[in-house]
Amino acid sequence: MSDSEEKGKELTRLFHSLPSINKEIVLYLINHMAKINKEEATNMMSLQNLATVFGPTLIRPSTKLESNSASDRLASGTIDVMAQAGILYFYLKKQAMGEPLVENEVSQTQM
Repeated sequence: MSDSEEKGKELTRLFHSLPSINKEIVLYLINHMAKINKEEATNMMSLQNLATVFGPTLIRPSTKLESNSASDRLASGTIDVMAQAGILYFYLKKQAMGEPLVENEVSQTQM
């Protein structure tokens, strides 16, 4: 199993570990972003752009930082933003490919 597959399985496991209300909110937001993405030709909002814009807002950054130096905080913040965008991109791409995040969900792309 590749590192990418392992990360995907872990992200899926983490999603399933969320409380029900949190899962419903995440699904709602992802489905809404998928609707935005359907108009990419007009609004220029690719899945990557959506993940870059909304990932840092929707996914809590790491709070573990041993150093208080400004350059360490900047580097850590940059890594957090990249990771947050990557996580949201994983979920957006999965939805765009018609792969439901939960077993009972019907993907918007299948409707």
